[in-house]
Amino acid sequence: MGMKDELHKVNGFDDIMSQVANCCASWLEGERHVLPSERHCLLRVMSYSLFLMDGQPGTPHNVFRSKKIKIERFARLFKKTPIVPLYGDMQVTLDANLVSSPNFDEKAWGGTERDAKVAKEYELLSHMSSIREQHTSYIARFSAMLDEVRLLQRNAIPEAYAREVSDVLLEGVRFLGSWCDRVLLQSAWKYAHPNHAPQPDRPTEPSAYECAVVLNYSKQECLYLAEALGIIKGLASKILAAAPLLRPVVSGAVHHEVQTFVQGPVKEMLQNAHKKKRAIKKDLLRLRTVVGDWSPSEGPNEFIETKKKSKKEETAIEFPRRTVGFSETQLVLMRNILYSFIAFRTHGKKAEYSDKDLSKGALQQVEEMYERSSVFEPLLNFADVIAQMTDFGDLWYREFYLELEAKLQFPIALSLPWIVTNTILESRSPSMMELVLYPLDIYNDAANRALRCLDCRYLFTEIEAEVNLCFDQLVYKLSDQIYGHYKTVASSIFLEETLKGTMEMGTAARLNPRQSRYGVLLRQRHVDILGRSIDLNMLLSERINNILRKNISAAIDRFENNDLSSVIELETQLRILRLMHSLLSEELPLLDPFDSVFNEVNKSVSVLSYHSRIMFHVILELTTDLFVNFVYNAVTERFVRPLISFGDQIERGQTTRAPNMLYGTRALNAAYAKYFERYSGFVGVEHARALFHLVGPISMPLLLEECVSHNHLKLQTVLSPYFDELMNAMPPSSKLPLYEYGTKGGIGLFSGKLVDLINYPPLQQDVFQHFKEFGNALAFFSLLDGAVMQCSSASMCFANGLGWGGPEQFFASKEAGPAGESALEKRVAAFAANAHVLKEAAAAAALPSAAAAAGALYPLPNTHQALTPSTH
Repeated sequence: MGMKDELHKVNGFDDIMSQVANCCASWLEGERHVLPSERHCLLRVMSYSLFLMDGQPGTPHNVFRSKKIKIERFARLFKKTPIVPLYGDMQVTLDANLVSSPNFDEKAWGGTERDAKVAKEYELLSHMSSIREQHTSYIARFSAMLDEVRLLQRNAIPEAYAREVSDVLLEGVRFLGSWCDRVLLQSAWKYAHPNHAPQPDRPTEPSAYECAVVLNYSKQECLYLAEALGIIKGLASKILAAAPLLRPVVSGAVHHEVQTFVQGPVKEMLQNAHKKKRAIKKDLLRLRTVVGDWSPSEGPNEFIETKKKSKKEETAIEFPRRTVGFSETQLVLMRNILYSFIAFRTHGKKAEYSDKDLSKGALQQVEEMYERSSVFEPLLNFADVIAQMTDFGDLWYREFYLELEAKLQFPIALSLPWIVTNTILESRSPSMMELVLYPLDIYNDAANRALRCLDCRYLFTEIEAEVNLCFDQLVYKLSDQIYGHYKTVASSIFLEETLKGTMEMGTAARLNPRQSRYGVLLRQRHVDILGRSIDLNMLLSERINNILRKNISAAIDRFENNDLSSVIELETQLRILRLMHSLLSEELPLLDPFDSVFNEVNKSVSVLSYHSRIMFHVILELTTDLFVNFVYNAVTERFVRPLISFGDQIERGQTTRAPNMLYGTRALNAAYAKYFERYSGFVGVEHARALFHLVGPISMPLLLEECVSHNHLKLQTVLSPYFDELMNAMPPSSKLPLYEYGTKGGIGLFSGKLVDLINYPPLQQDVFQHFKEFGNALAFFSLLDGAVMQCSSASMCFANGLGWGGPEQFFASKEAGPAGESALEKRVAAFAANAHVLKEAAAAAALPSAAAAAGALYPLPNTHQALTPSTH
């Protein structure tokens, strides 16, 4: 208030303040501003000027009754934009000072209540449709303009087209300014109107900053904010990338426009002023001297024509064509001189010149040039202007609330950039996913301001620490989502279409994954954050490699906690993971090979044991559960559990139920659970085929050897002692009875002779049980043999005619010749020769190999390597 009192002691201060306020209002209404900060500055200056003009009651200084301004004009502007940003998390209410002034007249001001439409105007969502339309329309015209400029730059670009390029560029700069203004105004409105609604789900009372930011932005508003940031940053980067191409064109257009005015209309004004001896002549000469660019045959003072030229003798204005713009000083001087020519319209008789010094047409030309020159500086420095207006560091700075709450810093959960980023990740919206990196650019703007504008190292350190935490969380959540999406895609591909059709209504739609745009993020190899170039592709690859290892381990754990009937589920999961890995490898070439990861997790590359995890569990299930507790049905060729079992029951652990570790979504988990119900509770040909695919032909001899060794050990240690006892218990004579005894008599005869043997207790539990295990083992070997034959036949059918040397061979042939060639290889030699010709023809025609597709299902054999059990 001391400065205000001192100001009122100055004579004529209200004239100056009224002129400042009216000038700002005229500039604002004429939209002569480009930057959002310029618009906010005009509004703040008007508010402060009116406040300084108003005095104490009883004095002649009453701004509400002053004839030097129209208070209704300012009331209309302030009610349209009542709140503007000041700095960071601080904002200004424009009419706050006026409402609290002693001379406030509510009737003259028009009331202090705000219209509900004002709040809607500050919301970004009410302007997003127009922003999208403007962006779509402009980006098409700008791209077409760039292509045409590239074609014309080989020769001299016409001046008319250069002017058109400047206008298109200026339109883009104005669009960016209006969009940035919408973002900053929404932020200021949120800070001025925190959400103090009760939060019953929160255990503690929210802080002031939480009410202003966390609770004040809905999920939809966060998504709209991210979209607006993406549109602004995307268009800005496109214009800045074209700056080397457009800067000479724009500079040349401005130079040509100014020289055409200075050496054309201004020359005629000089001739008239010289003829009529007007004082305006000296300022016209100064204008030509400041910005004129003359040819060698003419100078700024050579404007008097001794002889009037005819229309035939008139020629075009000649001046050097340059692609160099004017300096800021030249533009300021030029505009000041031009304004002095038309200042009488604002200041009346106090102005230096009047309407009699220049003709009506000349005044119109001067006014048009004055209006046009207001955009020359942002046009010539459009790269700096765009970088300045797209600085959204204010969305991170919260120094006012830190001082208000006496805290050193807020956690990242309260940071607006991370709130917007996390909202995009949680929404899982395909259209928004490619915008997930744009909110992080707010940290770049804040860090750039901290170092270059504020010179505060500690602020940069705080931003850097927060960025490290946020980016780690981003990579963690994004990798999980990408992995889950591709897992869902692979699971949906493998699920039978007939099963999808039989699912309930409303469930089948969720079995097909929706489209995504993760590919845009996966291709990001250079993400610039705080001056560092981060390879997002590499970070996601490392994270997904770890998730893949955990998933394979979880699948094997699930198999280890179930019986042998779950081998089909394990094979399906591994096939899905292989397909998912191949889909991800197209975008993430740094992923580890699937076979290497699988062998590492399965522990099949260990130097301490030949048994992998899968092989060990298969052998354990065969020897402790399938051979012991199952019975074989020769009709259905299945092992089933009987109602009464003499073997020991196996205790099993719990299996994983995380959707990402199974098939991606709960709907797909339920669908696959229904699918695997067909193969649970028994072990048949399907399980043997799946077991062969998992174990592979190389490890099959090891499996057979372990099973045979197990049964051989039982024969030696368990059954061999019983044989001696049973033979001693046999009767001395076991001749067949006479025919007249009949069936009943024969049975009775032998029952009487073997009554001691039948009543022998270990016979049922030990001897017969072990004989059943031997029979189950033989039946299982038969099932496995059939599965191997089916797989070999399928491999041969797939590879027929593609140069394959012969069927699969697991053991060395006894009919091998002296050169090591088996008789089977000799029989298919002719077929292999013809197949080689077909293979060369297919390679010459660049046909896609069907063997690669077949190898993904069944490994193609190699007949040149014979395996023997002794190698294991």
